[in-house]
Amino acid sequence: MDQVIMEVPLSALEPNEAQPRQHFDDAALHDLAASIRQNGVLSPLLVSPIGDGRFAVIGGHRRLRAATIAEVETVPIIVRDLDAIQRARLTLLDNLHRADFLPWEEGAGFAALLEMGETIQSLVKLVSKSEQYIRNRLLLHEQAGEAARAAYLAKEIGLAALIEVAQLPDRHMSVKQCAYCRKTTPATETLCRYPDCRQPLPTIPHGGNPQSVAVRLCKGLSADECRRICRMTAEAYALTSVDGQLGLTLDEMRVKLNSVEARHRLAVVFADATARVQRLTEKPETLSEIPREQREAILEQAQLLHKAVCRLESILRRQE
Repeated sequence: MDQVIMEVPLSALEPNEAQPRQHFDDAALHDLAASIRQNGVLSPLLVSPIGDGRFAVIGGHRRLRAATIAEVETVPIIVRDLDAIQRARLTLLDNLHRADFLPWEEGAGFAALLEMGETIQSLVKLVSKSEQYIRNRLLLHEQAGEAARAAYLAKEIGLAALIEVAQLPDRHMSVKQCAYCRKTTPATETLCRYPDCRQPLPTIPHGGNPQSVAVRLCKGLSADECRRICRMTAEAYALTSVDGQLGLTLDEMRVKLNSVEARHRLAVVFADATARVQRLTEKPETLSEIPREQREAILEQAQLLHKAVCRLESILRRQE
């Protein structure tokens, strides 16, 4: 395949329409722009001609954005004559090597290639990833909502938890709680769906967004805990089949979900208290600024907290 290296006006370049990557770190972009102002674009962009002297960028979208910020007039390019599917393939492969390429952006790249005629099996060979890897990224592209993506970007949930919560609907859903067996049924039904009950349901449903609920409860928890929470959330919104249900009532579900949230809050409280104590002990001179009566109160609270923590520790160890 012939390739040409040349210098072209920045205005002749366009982002590739098959570019799935949308998230760029602003601070890093401005750092790169400052370097470009001083030294120019050191690494050529990979582009493909699209007619009328214009080029679609295949590799180097970050450099293109930084060069735009730096307001340079020309940039170096490597030209390859590619069709649409070849451009999409190379763009995806280029992005897969980027540490900041987000998993749902990967999914967008896979989805674009599937629309162009690729199959899951051909994608497995193209990117050297497992079929499950590709299907998980497609799931995140298609179903991960804004709350889930924001929590992932804020490092409040990990990738495994993100995949779990993305399997829940990201929309408002309503369920009805049977007044007789107290179990949940989709709000569209008029009778309890459990064969051993089948009693009339109330007209006023309970509503909420299952994915947002799960995201809120999964923050800071392990993948296994997130998996259990997502299963309980699915139960609470009657998303599973009758045979597969745990048969919990809405009230029981709330207690279980609240207990998980309470444990998470307790962990956050202890982590915050530990950090505050650490900062104070690193700078003990700040304690001298506290009035004597307040220091005595702090000492008393510290002693009570120490006793409570020791008691909690002994209980937890007995349960191991």
